[in-house]
Amino acid sequence: MPAVTNIHINVADRISAFGIEVVNPIAAHGNYNSDERVIELITQGNTEIEKNELLSRRCRMIHIEN
Repeated sequence: MPAVTNIHINVADRISAFGIEVVNPIAAHGNYNSDERVIELITQGNTEIEKNELLSRRCRMIHIEN
């Protein structure tokens, strides 16, 4: 059965500016094409995150079921 998945990945490093954490907006919108987690999700999907070494080590998934 097809499902929709919403994935939130921070692809830009946070920096401190005047005591507030911010990110470079260009990096935040442009780093998706080179982030290994994004590439892995596109190529491998998200059905077996726990078995995927890269994703299970660097991503935190929250499963919500009805």
